[in-house]
Amino acid sequence: MAHTPLHVSAGNNRTDIVKFLLEWQGPERIEIEAKNMYGETPLHMAAKNGCSEAAQLLLAHGASVEARANNGMTPLHLAVWHSLRAEEFLAVKTLLEHNADCSAKDNEGMTPLNHLSQGPGNEKL
Repeated sequence: MAHTPLHVSAGNNRTDIVKFLLEWQGPERIEIEAKNMYGETPLHMAAKNGCSEAAQLLLAHGASVEARANNGMTPLHLAVWHSLRAEEFLAVKTLLEHNADCSAKDNEGMTPLNHLSQGPGNEKL
């Protein structure tokens, strides 16, 4: 499946559009857990792009903080990767505030904490 409008708006932190889509009452309901070709949900998109406000909206509307992409990564795995590159940690904080599992393993057996040792800026996170 391709990216849905919710994937695109969440991944670009367009909270106005995310909110509109989540509150849509039209005939075709928005699927908050829709997966793209990589098995990523809109929350994965927000997490991997550091879009903490969009992530917060998705979580408030029931998005699964433990959703798994095809590679087994959760939104927290992707948020950690983003944070290590951008040295911006709000998405990680948002997910942890919603009880994201720090010990969840991806398909390679890596947890979000394992990824910390692999990137620059890990001491800040």
